[in-house]
Amino acid sequence: MAVTVGVSVCIPVYNGEETIARTISSVLAAQKCTANSVEIIIVDDNSTDRTIENIKPFLRYDHVRLERNVRNLGLAGNWQRALSLGTGQIVTLLHMDDWYGPECLQVVSSAFAEDPALAMLASGQTFYNQDGCGVPFTTHRIATFTGHEYADFQLQFCECPAPSTSFFRRSMLEKVKPYFGDDYLWCPELDLYIRLALANPTANFRHCPEKLVHRTAADPNRFSLRFPGLAAIDACTVVVRFGDNPSSSSAHLGGRRAGARRRIANAIAGVLLQRDIAQLLRVICHPSVRRWLARDLWGFAYVLGNISARSVRRVFRRRNQ
Repeated sequence: MAVTVGVSVCIPVYNGEETIARTISSVLAAQKCTANSVEIIIVDDNSTDRTIENIKPFLRYDHVRLERNVRNLGLAGNWQRALSLGTGQIVTLLHMDDWYGPECLQVVSSAFAEDPALAMLASGQTFYNQDGCGVPFTTHRIATFTGHEYADFQLQFCECPAPSTSFFRRSMLEKVKPYFGDDYLWCPELDLYIRLALANPTANFRHCPEKLVHRTAADPNRFSLRFPGLAAIDACTVVVRFGDNPSSSSAHLGGRRAGARRRIANAIAGVLLQRDIAQLLRVICHPSVRRWLARDLWGFAYVLGNISARSVRRVFRRRNQ
């Protein structure tokens, strides 16, 4: 008789030799604190370092399995395959350089058991830089939303929980396959959260206060564009795809547009602060950015005004020093 899996922890990995053992070990430790059954699925995207060698010692456990892609699928493709392999009632992605606190899976399992309408739970987190030092990180809003409310919340770019901190009820998540697309360069999970909320409008989406996950800041050198450029492009992609979606509350359209404009303005200002003209040109020439400009000229004016105001403030600060 097959055992019903309670939680599927899906770990996409690519060249993660330095951290993958810590990540897997943290899941095994968290498993000991919950009565729920757990499976660990590791999906390797054709790593070229010693990632596989560091995973092999954990394969002695029956509930740990390794899948290797025939070809490199890229970030979104590997996330897609990893999450699709989960068979648990609760599924989650855990990044190869993040790790769980020992109480994580017990708190998550209890939350889903207590609320049958819960579609997604986002936990708190502690954050570390590349040197392993703790860094300040704004605590997310502690609240429970309906699907309608959560779609509006995300479309206002209030905050986007990291994949490692997000847990899903699989029966509700499967309504939005495929989970990830290749349209996003930095934050494909935002698209997933919005589509999940729109597909489950009366379900619950909860941000809980417990800091259950420890995270490491991404290395910006691993991306062709540094973070501000990626954020600007992804924000434009979200606006073009969902910004005026009638399935969400029309009362929040103004708030969504304002949130998107702030996000894009902040991101482009970040690109300018880096004085990287090549990155700026790649952002401006991206199809999603051009489509956003074509449909929101007032937004473009807001971005220019915001950047100009930042420049003036910076000049005054220098004069006063």
